[in-house]
Amino acid sequence: VDPEKIPVLEVDELWSFVFRSKDKVWIWIAMNRETRE
Repeated sequence: VDPEKIPVLEVDELWSFVFRSKDKVWIWIAMNRETRE
């Protein structure tokens, strides 16, 4: 495996409430560091 061809991903998480404070929703975001996609 060529290390230069392996994409580096940045992953983040956040949560928010939907309608009520009991309805917590988790959101995960993953982005390719090089292409920003």
